[in-house]
Amino acid sequence: MPMKKQAVKIKAAAKGSVKTKKVVSTSGYGLGSSKKKSGYGCKPAKAVSKPVKSVAIKSCKKRSRKSAFRALANQTQPIPASTFIQIEFSQEQFDLGREYNPATSTFRAKRSGIYTFVASVLFNITPTAASSVILFITVNNDPVAVKSGGGGFIDITTIVKLKNGDDVQVRFLSEQPGEIIADGATRFEGVLNRVTK
Repeated sequence: MPMKKQAVKIKAAAKGSVKTKKVVSTSGYGLGSSKKKSGYGCKPAKAVSKPVKSVAIKSCKKRSRKSAFRALANQTQPIPASTFIQIEFSQEQFDLGREYNPATSTFRAKRSGIYTFVASVLFNITPTAASSVILFITVNNDPVAVKSGGGGFIDITTIVKLKNGDDVQVRFLSEQPGEIIADGATRFEGVLNRVTK
């Protein structure tokens, strides 16, 4: 056999004895798949979901009940001359802090703090004559605000510091006898502005 033909046969036999395999990458970037896996794996791990427990968030601030009230006179009140007398406000419109007693027309503070009070009356003098009248706001029977007038409508406003348990009332004094008219203008109201120690 000539050397040239023998070399061709040996080369052909060598090609036939070697089988090549195409390996497809499964590292996650390839498009094919194979049983042969890289170290990173081609299947994603299953996510295990756990139920989320609800958590109650509590505020560190203590809620405080508001303090405010308003009351009206619901009947005509006779006023004798030169007598220091308490005005009756028996018709309670609201009382957020449950501090106002309509039976005694008295506000009793449950908390120490700075309060604003407003009082007004409609006074009818009998007989009609020039007269001096005085309206008071008292704390524990001591006047803390005073306003004078000549009859008719008179009002007063004050800001006062109270302690727990202090009593606030409205009082009236007239030179001449008369009567306080039960009207929306005859009122007593108050509100807590700021709590203090």
